[in-house]
Amino acid sequence: MLINKLKTCKAIDMESKLKEYVIKNYDNESLTEKVKTYFGEITQGRNVMSQMGEYNDDISQLKQNINIITTYLNMLFAIKQKMTFGKESYSCKIEFKWTDTIKKSKWDSYNIYFEIYNAMFNLATCYYNLGAQIAKSSTEKNGHKEASKNFKHAMYLYDVIKQEALSKIPEKELPLDLFPSHLDYCITLCEIQGQFEIYAIAKETSPTQFELHSKLLCCVAELYDKARNLADNPQTKKGTKDDLLNFLSNRALYYKALMCKDMRDKAKKRFDTDGQGYGEILVLQGLFMANLIECQNNIKKCGSLVDQEGFEKMLNEEKEEGQNMHDLNQRNYHHVNPMCLKSLLIKKT
Repeated sequence: MLINKLKTCKAIDMESKLKEYVIKNYDNESLTEKVKTYFGEITQGRNVMSQMGEYNDDISQLKQNINIITTYLNMLFAIKQKMTFGKESYSCKIEFKWTDTIKKSKWDSYNIYFEIYNAMFNLATCYYNLGAQIAKSSTEKNGHKEASKNFKHAMYLYDVIKQEALSKIPEKELPLDLFPSHLDYCITLCEIQGQFEIYAIAKETSPTQFELHSKLLCCVAELYDKARNLADNPQTKKGTKDDLLNFLSNRALYYKALMCKDMRDKAKKRFDTDGQGYGEILVLQGLFMANLIECQNNIKKCGSLVDQEGFEKMLNEEKEEGQNMHDLNQRNYHHVNPMCLKSLLIKKT
């Protein structure tokens, strides 16, 4: 449930239903070649969308998917102004079928908004995945900015669905992943990614601004805690696996550790300048190591959601840096506390 999967839908013959509606409610002359072409294009767009599959990590394909879904939605909004959809005799009867991303349950409705918001969910997810792939493949400032822009697009679309869906679709027809509680979770994950991109830019452009770094990391950690609580919501909990909850908790621990590290480095900078704040360094160093060790101990509980070997390697590198700082702290302690060093020498002799 890390919102990287698309909802799936079945291909349907919209073209014949749309033509039938025009003939029934207008006349044969209204069904011009231009209208027929339009109906054919919207049907083709819908059927192409149904073949996208659950997940794609190719940047060019994600951009293409975004264009396809955006075009389809624009066409839906256009015909929605001229036609009514539903089960009634005077309506255009098209049964839209979708599968949700939480429990893989099948949902169907004749409501045009059901189709719109399911397609919009996929559009938001494509933007989210595009941002994630750009962030993953780029280390430059412009790449982080582009990734952040895509996360904002995704967040906006999830929020539109959250604000509108329940007022347009009967609750009994609303898939689990379109409920406000799940959309809040999706929005929070977008916020996490966007906030981390801001941190990446700050780290690159202002490498010694430790206070800024720690504040941004604190926000990321708090958002992971929030996402964990939202994923554990009773409304969607049946579709939530323990490894996801453990993953979100683990990520919060990791960024809390990095936050303590940056705060420690800020305190060290102060200590190197005016000799103040040594105790603060020790406290923050202890918190950094404690969070890091707890994070490492819980890796296996995350299951396949994390590259355990790669993450373990990264944590070991952080622990090595932490151990080096610990050794440095010990030397500094004896340097600024000569009585302690003297007592050690006496014991040794």
